[in-house]
Amino acid sequence: MSDHEIGFKKPPRHTRFAPGNRAGCFKRKRPSATEIVDRVLNTPIRFPQGKKFKRMPRIELLIRHLGNSALKGDVDAARKLLKLHQHTQRHGDINQSIVQELTAEDGSVC
Repeated sequence: MSDHEIGFKKPPRHTRFAPGNRAGCFKRKRPSATEIVDRVLNTPIRFPQGKKFKRMPRIELLIRHLGNSALKGDVDAARKLLKLHQHTQRHGDINQSIVQELTAEDGSVC
């Protein structure tokens, strides 16, 4: 018999310092700022409309709010909405840069 005991909490020497689970869980990739903003703007939220509650992405709700404010006579909202429309006509999508431009002008979103 060997000089090393094998039993409870005494593993065999040839497996004692095994490399572990090399194919196991990997570290998660940290999301970029663009991914975070996209996730926040595309998260659906509930809001009351009449007697019912509806769900829609935040970005759509913000654009609708801009449109309603523009119809009520808010010139800044109309300018922002037209700028957003012009950007989507050129580039096809709302991205981080247009959101930063709109918020940099007055310090708030809508």
